[in-house]
Amino acid sequence: MFLIMDEQTQAYVLFIISLASLIIYCITVFALMVSLFSGWLCLYQQTVPPVEHELPGVSVIKPLMGLDPLLEENLESHFQICYPQIELLFCVQDDKDPAIDLVRRLREKYPKVDSHLFIGGKNGIINPLVHNMAPAYDAAKYKYIWISTSRIKANSDILYDMVGKIMKPNVGLVHQMPFTTDHIGFAAAIEKVYFGCVVPRYFLALNMLGFTCFVGMSYLVKKAALDEVNGLAWYGRYLAEDFYLGRALRKCGYKLVVSAFPAQQNVGMLSVCSYKDRMVRWVRLRLSMIPLITVVVEPLTECFPVGLYGAWCINHFFGINPYYIFSFHVAGWLLLDYLLLRNIQRKTLAFSNLRFLLAWISRELMTILIVVEVIMNPHVGGGGLCLLLFYVFFPSFSMFLTLLHLITPSFFSLVFISFKEIAILYNLFFSLIASFTSFFHQAVTFLFLPLVFLVPQTSFNVSRKAILKLQAVLWSLCGLRCFVHGVLHSPTLLLKSPMTYRFVWDAVDGVQVFSKEEVSLFFRLRVITWCVHLNVVGDIISLSDANLHESL
Repeated sequence: MFLIMDEQTQAYVLFIISLASLIIYCITVFALMVSLFSGWLCLYQQTVPPVEHELPGVSVIKPLMGLDPLLEENLESHFQICYPQIELLFCVQDDKDPAIDLVRRLREKYPKVDSHLFIGGKNGIINPLVHNMAPAYDAAKYKYIWISTSRIKANSDILYDMVGKIMKPNVGLVHQMPFTTDHIGFAAAIEKVYFGCVVPRYFLALNMLGFTCFVGMSYLVKKAALDEVNGLAWYGRYLAEDFYLGRALRKCGYKLVVSAFPAQQNVGMLSVCSYKDRMVRWVRLRLSMIPLITVVVEPLTECFPVGLYGAWCINHFFGINPYYIFSFHVAGWLLLDYLLLRNIQRKTLAFSNLRFLLAWISRELMTILIVVEVIMNPHVGGGGLCLLLFYVFFPSFSMFLTLLHLITPSFFSLVFISFKEIAILYNLFFSLIASFTSFFHQAVTFLFLPLVFLVPQTSFNVSRKAILKLQAVLWSLCGLRCFVHGVLHSPTLLLKSPMTYRFVWDAVDGVQVFSKEEVSLFFRLRVITWCVHLNVVGDIISLSDANLHESL
């Protein structure tokens, strides 16, 4: 369609797309700067309740389900809060929950603390969290309710700050920005990067600019205000009760204020897989509430997508080398995220700067795959689906670069590739990827894989599948290098290279590690993607390549 337009129409279309991209880019960078400055100005600036007023009583509702290695530490931190009038209300699903013994032991250890245990929920409520909390909410004797989930570690300063803020007449709810405590390991570093860079990136900016961004992990609410909007149990019909609860309070004229202290999530047994699974569930939940924002706006405001279309539109308007723009963008974004994390942490990080860099890159790349996985499978999770996305994402990414090459030929100008220093660094980077992946590919193929196939099926089935999946990932990395190298140097040569077609057969050969349903999905996506990539885009590449050589 773009090819059949006349030159003037093409110019108008490109101008509109470029202008919209530039506006989104500027808004995103502005939000990042606002979050950084609001963190400096607002975080850890405790609000002390007025001395002339008697401190109101607070009922702390603590929903529990099962045991976590650090659950006792989290619950005991609530028993140790020094506050005049406070009651702890623990809620469990049934009398078989292992958390009951822990709660009873802590109640015996702190007999002077007013605490109660509620077993069983309220019928007719879909949301399991609200189902557990409803009896405790009805039995609460104080007019301020602090809902604190099981993974939250508390202290007295947090409660005093939230009480000081909620005593203002127009404030209906005070909530904490999610954060996490320090732990050892790469998964803990990814968690810290997510809750210290990604979440505050827009959480602080939106709340500073007057928009509602509320996460129901830990919040203090006026019971009268919540009863005014139908009470807590009414929102049990939604899985994301915090979203609808916060929106209802805003509509009634109440303000939602952010606490000066981030919520300290204290969870043991962290892993990258558990992080990915939790993010998938969260994105699926958001997809059911705000689908347009979840699948369009949020992915387009991540670092790498913003950098790609930001570099393209700046190149279109000002003619600046997009390689320089993209490199400067990523470096600047990384620096701002690091400053934001240090600002929220307010102490030395539990990991090195190198580990921060690796965790930051890993999280940024995982986000794209998580969103695509949710779009492809919005209801039921499937093991190995992320590996299937490698086989679909890489050719699609190549197609995207090819279309950029068509719209703005100078984006991949051979002059930049041959003589500019930044292009040399890019080529060196992808060459290193190719070298390492080739080495590990040979090691897996000729050393580990034959040994696994010699042992009995029942003994090493897990190891065999893990190695096959590792080999599939290495094939995908080799394919990525092939596509990027081909697009940057000569798109026409990409279609003629035997490495391109070998990658297809290697990928098909790796399908044996997946289930029957995943194989069916794989072939459908592979056929569609490669038909488009080799047939339609092949013609586009030829046309754009010819135009490029003409311009040179």
